Amino acid sequence: MPPEAANDYAPEFMAGFNRRFSKAPRNPKDMHRPFAAHENLDGAMCRKEIRKLSQSLTLRYDKIMFILDPTDLATALAGQKVIVCDYPDGRLEITHEGTSLPYRTFDTLRSVHRAKVS
Repeated sequence: MPPEAANDYAPEFMAGFNRRFSKAPRNPKDMHRPFAAHENLDGAMCRKEIRKLSQSLTLRYDKIMFILDPTDLATALAGQKVIVCDYPDGRLEITHEGTSLPYRTFDTLRSVHRAKVS
């Protein structure tokens, strides 16, 4: 089914699904609340992986080497664990205790040129 046809069918499907399976809530009061200033939905939606930072401020994630900028904080974190946040939109963030650490990448797969074998 092409995406356009699926999009056209979606309202009909949802109406039928809700007609068959929906139930009235026991309490009709809306219990949703707005986000507090300290809550971060964006951070909750990322895939988080722990990596150990080398003494030279590098780490590997997804076959790419990340090099942290040598800030005072990053230098103090040499040899410690950091969190790599991989967001669904393709962004990557390296953090330590909620602080984002600036970095650059070095893609070893693209940077290594192998000699021809004769």
